[in-house]
Amino acid sequence: ADYNRDNTLKFIADCNDEQIIAGDSATLGEIAGRLGLKGIEYLDIANAFIDVNKNSEVILYIYKNDCYHRMTVLVHSKLKNLFSDDIDYEIMRMSQSGIFLKYFEHLQGAGTFEIPQGICYLEKFRGGVNDLIIPDSMRAFGEECFEESEDLYRITLGRGLKEIPFRCFYDSLIEDIKFSDTIETIGEEAFSDCMYLRGPIVTNAKFIGKNAFEGSAIRKVNLTGAHTIDICAFSFCDKLESVKLNDGLKYIKGG
Repeated sequence: ADYNRDNTLKFIADCNDEQIIAGDSATLGEIAGRLGLKGIEYLDIANAFIDVNKNSEVILYIYKNDCYHRMTVLVHSKLKNLFSDDIDYEIMRMSQSGIFLKYFEHLQGAGTFEIPQGICYLEKFRGGVNDLIIPDSMRAFGEECFEESEDLYRITLGRGLKEIPFRCFYDSLIEDIKFSDTIETIGEEAFSDCMYLRGPIVTNAKFIGKNAFEGSAIRKVNLTGAHTIDICAFSFCDKLESVKLNDGLKYIKGG
């Protein structure tokens, strides 16, 4: 990283010696995209490091002439679409990998809403969306993230997620979920008591946790990659008509 004469930033990529000019409107996400990287977590700037101050500003420190030069930078320009008057939120922290949200709520309500790229963690969803699309930048949900949600009916998961944590959708009004092929674990009671979740459930998760779908309304299940189905994973699913299991399945535990 270096400065041009007009104070814009210049990045030289080792892979192809390509020069990338970053002015006031550029973001680290756009720089990563120009380099063909999947996200800013893949950026490794040899003479700079990224930090966050107490005002949640992302700071880029560039080492030049035996000292560090400080510059405020944007992580992702698309985050401006999220932080508007229609949204209530609280930031837990910001890092090079993205923004961690403590909670998120669409105050005026929306039929469909896509969380912008750059959000990598959501601890709690407070409602206001019927059809929610999760970006590939999302790495994790907090436990009980969508628990007892009364207005979220459909959700599409991004490919950054590997786990549906404990009681993530417990006792919610969720009707349909589209799993990404990266999900490896569906946690304990993740969809328990989801009385409107009809499915079909199609997932290649390796581990289906205890009581994962207990008491839900699912009718068809296709477990394309399951290794273990834990205790009571599908107990009290009295509408369940069809289950397809794969050759790699090792354990079906009690209940």
